[in-house]
This record gives sequence, structure tokens and C-alpha cells, in this order.
Amino acid sequence: MNMKNIRRYLVFLLGLVFFGFGISLGIKSGFGNNPMGVFVQGMTVLTSLSLGTCNLISGLFQTVIGYVLEKKNVSIATFLVIFFGSFFIDLANAVIPDSDVFIVRVMYMLAGILVYCLAFSLQQIAKCGLSNYDCFIFGLSKLFKTDNYPLIRGICDLSFIVLGYLLGGVVGPVTPVMFLFSGKIIVFFRKHLQRLEESL
Repeated sequence: MNMKNIRRYLVFLLGLVFFGFGISLGIKSGFGNNPMGVFVQGMTVLTSLSLGTCNLISGLFQTVIGYVLEKKNVSIATFLVIFFGSFFIDLANAVIPDSDVFIVRVMYMLAGILVYCLAFSLQQIAKCGLSNYDCFIFGLSKLFKTDNYPLIRGICDLSFIVLGYLLGGVVGPVTPVMFLFSGKIIVFFRKHLQRLEESL
């Protein structure tokens, strides 16, 4: 592996660190989370397993479905997202203190939104491969013979919000913000990380 590939995977790994902290900050804020965060939290409530373990189970399920529907999308990066992302969720959950102070929870909420979106920006510019969720979505896109990624992603996001809520996950102000605006925030970060992207 040459230095260029090493740099790409380091950026990719940094994105996974931010992913774990973004999920944990959102949950600890108590103001809801992104769609997958709501679902993973709901799984945790149902099973009493850790957030990271539930993310691992969910990620493996999505990857299996994605592989069956379109196996070329699954790569080593897919499994890095699952295992390291799950590890960093549990690590962040252990080191970030709980708080009942309203202003602290608001700070957690805002930081969670920004860190989570920055995570996806870093993963995208690294160009190491697709995440388990994208493998799942592109697989469904092939199944239903459509290239409308936003539509399939929107349906999946809504489904995970509803399932997560029914399982006991918290839906709050963060949830619609992430559902409606996370893509735009990710694009914003990507524009400002263009110089880093060009160096990879």
C-alpha cells in the first residue's frame, strides 16, 4: 500500500471516529438523533445491548442485504465502517459524560449534528468504498430499478425513524433536522475540504 492509499485510509478512519462521537453526542443530548441513531438506540432499549453492538448487528444485516442485491458494492471499507464505527460509538459513549444541564445538552446536540456530517464528508472524500448503509440503499435501488438515490434513502431513513421510535428510540428536534438537512451540511463540509480531497 503506497503513501497515498495510507493517507486515504487515515482520513477514512478519522471519519469513523467522528461518526461514533456524532452518534453518541446526539443520543446523550436527549433531543433525538439521525435516523440510524434513532434505530440503534431503539435496538439498545429493546435488547439492553450496547449502542456499538446494536450498530454492529444492524450494519451486518444491511451489508448482507446489500451483498445479495449488488455484491460489487461491498468492500473492505464496508466492514471497516461496521466494526470501527461500532467501536467508536461505544468508546464515545463511555468518555462523553451524561448531563442534565440544558445548555450542555444543546451543545451536545449541535456538536453531534456537525460531527456526524463531518464524518460522512471525510468518508466520502477518502473514496475507500461504500458504507454498509449505502450498500443497502444502492442494493434496493437496483432491486426497484431506480437511480433516485434521495428517494430510496428518504424511504429508508423514514422507515428506520419509525422502527426506532417504536422500539424506544428518542425522536426529537435533531431527527427532522438530520433527515432534511444532513445532505446539505455534508456538501458544505466537502466544499471546505476540497484541498484535502485533492491531496488524496
